[in-house]
Amino acid sequence: MQQRPDIRTFFEHLFDRYLPAMIVELGTGDGEFIDIICRLIDERTSLYIIHSFDLGRPRTVTNENVIYHDMNIFDNECSIAKLLGYNTLLLCDNGDKIREVKTFAKYLNKSDVIMAHDYAYDRESFHRLNHWRTCEITFADIKDSVQEFRPFYQELMIKAGWLSLIKT
Repeated sequence: MQQRPDIRTFFEHLFDRYLPAMIVELGTGDGEFIDIICRLIDERTSLYIIHSFDLGRPRTVTNENVIYHDMNIFDNECSIAKLLGYNTLLLCDNGDKIREVKTFAKYLNKSDVIMAHDYAYDRESFHRLNHWRTCEITFADIKDSVQEFRPFYQELMIKAGWLSLIKT
């Protein structure tokens, strides 16, 4: 899994304050992260749907409550956009997080949340704070695409290397 070892704790705190009805994950990877997310949601509610998208990567962990899609997300933008709706959490953690945010943020509705992994506000804070080992996306990369969003538990999620914004 390409997350902090204590990632469960960060999302436990988030889900204690916010429960989405729909989760769309871009970038399944080995499947372990979305399995953790699914288990955390299961502990709190049974009213949710999770879709996870990746292209050709073998999963080592699966969860019966996750609908897995083997497809290129950018070639199937319209199909993914149709899934995004009321009370959605969009997790951008595929190979091009900047493009993922720029492509899919516009489809989210008021009160939907977008998150992107490997995030730091800027390169300077990434090196200074050293919360996570990789920085693939900064606020400057996406600022034009998220003008209708505001920080959402960002002070918590930045420690795990995640951007977290809610559409207003």
